[in-house]
Amino acid sequence: MTAKWKILSVSVMAAMMLAACNTSGDSNAGEGADAPDTGQTDQTETTEDTGTDTDTDSSESEDAEEDAGTEDQQEADADEERGPDRELTFKKDGGEETGKAVLTESDEQDYSIYVLDGYELTSEEPGRDSLYHSEDSKNFMRIEVFNEDETDYTETVVGMENLLATTEDEPQDALGKYNLADDSTVEELVVKEAKSDEVLMTGAVFVTSGKIVRLTVFDQPDGALTDAFLKMGATVGPK
Repeated sequence: MTAKWKILSVSVMAAMMLAACNTSGDSNAGEGADAPDTGQTDQTETTEDTGTDTDTDSSESEDAEEDAGTEDQQEADADEERGPDRELTFKKDGGEETGKAVLTESDEQDYSIYVLDGYELTSEEPGRDSLYHSEDSKNFMRIEVFNEDETDYTETVVGMENLLATTEDEPQDALGKYNLADDSTVEELVVKEAKSDEVLMTGAVFVTSGKIVRLTVFDQPDGALTDAFLKMGATVGPK
């Protein structure tokens, strides 16, 4: 009888141990199983990618609009700069004066120029205009405008220097003397002057808007009007 109880006890203990092992295995199997793929991660990544592309397209569109706006503004500024009138500042009697100048087209040459009140532009012969001081026509500026691709710049400068050499004094460099040198539209500027007892003659040659411009100012020896003449001359541009 005692032997039977021992055998029964051992059988029950073995069964309990087996059941415990099976329960542990099922638990571990559940923990180790892969979680179902819900697609949530891929969806998030796709959303993020889409958002980045949208931001990039929006940024490029804004940049294009800004570029277009800048170009339109530049064109508007250019039209405004070449408007019907503008103010010019020039040296006179040891100081500076400012006056209103009106855009005026040459009758014979392919250019326009801003002319101050008290001056008059006339065409006297082909290829040459004169800008006179209304109160005294002996004070004037000769204006010659050439196409840059049809005229030699160096020869134009030499011609200006030869004309100045007809006065009593040798031509002197006057580049920094007049406001003409401060104009941003003027390139390759040469300014020289020569003086006699009766006249101060000032010559300037420069390039602007595809044109070579030669100016020759005939003024009183004190040169009171020369800077005003040259300041107007610096505004030579397209019609």
